[in-house]
Amino acid sequence: MTRWLLAILLTARSAGAAPVREQCQTLLQAKALQNARVGLYVLDLETNTELCSHHGDELLIPASNVKVVSTAAALDALKANFR
Repeated sequence: MTRWLLAILLTARSAGAAPVREQCQTLLQAKALQNARVGLYVLDLETNTELCSHHGDELLIPASNVKVVSTAAALDALKANFR
């Protein structure tokens, strides 16, 4: 699952909204996630446009490996001195 999430993060930057939505749907339909609580929110940082959302406004407890990916993405987008 982590590989799929990372693939979405890497391709979201260069793909249009429709391909990202399709990738999100593919990820969410994975058999491994059938009984999982999943929240997903992808935003185009250049246009501030929501590309896909699935329970994106729910507060969930992330797994430790997701924290690493989320932190790396945030640091890349916002830079270390962001406040």
